[in-house]
Amino acid sequence: MRHTEAEEETHRFYETRGCHWSSTRLAADYWEPELCQFRQLLASGSILDAGCGNGRDYDFFRRVGYSYTGIDVSSQMLAIARDNHPDGAFASMDVCDLAFDSLAFDGIWCVAVLLHFPKAVVDRPLQELCRVLRKGGVVFFAVRDGSREYMSEEQEGTQRFFAEYSVDELSDRLSQSGLTPIHVCTRDAPGEDQARWTTAFAVKGEVEGSHQEVMGGHKSSHRHDSIIQQVSF
Repeated sequence: MRHTEAEEETHRFYETRGCHWSSTRLAADYWEPELCQFRQLLASGSILDAGCGNGRDYDFFRRVGYSYTGIDVSSQMLAIARDNHPDGAFASMDVCDLAFDSLAFDGIWCVAVLLHFPKAVVDRPLQELCRVLRKGGVVFFAVRDGSREYMSEEQEGTQRFFAEYSVDELSDRLSQSGLTPIHVCTRDAPGEDQARWTTAFAVKGEVEGSHQEVMGGHKSSHRHDSIIQQVSF
């Protein structure tokens, strides 16, 4: 599949700087609140970790009993994931061209992936992820908060592309791809990380019953919450 220059530059960053970047992304509790929410929304089933990187979240998914598959386009990141988790199922795959049957997964975890696609083409990965998610399946996305699209200058002359999304813009994008946003919000990164994230939980198709009760139990002063879909059990 043909990629934009911005995507290619970002891929080169992870192929050349992946080891260093991975060493700064080892905190297993970085997404702990969202992982716990995900577990409450989807008690069991098959999970696709789309853009798994170094496999940081693998231990959580396996510990709680999910059937786990992790994919990444970077061979360097996959090598680290396999070294860290030799029993894990990891595969080299482009999120825009998934080698899975339709409706293959009960849930998808997709952190810091969509933000590397220009907004003009982000429908490609969204539609492909929606294709492999079963009806009623749960998906979590995390992107950078904001409205810009830009190239970030990194170490040793490398670059990464970033696209930022507001709560409303991310909600609209998900809805257009066939997903129903349940809960979309912004949150500060933990610790010394200066990032601010826009995160979204969504389901494929119509909501069957209410997930609002699950989401309502995790309010934080660091979040701006937006309940998109409100229905009752």
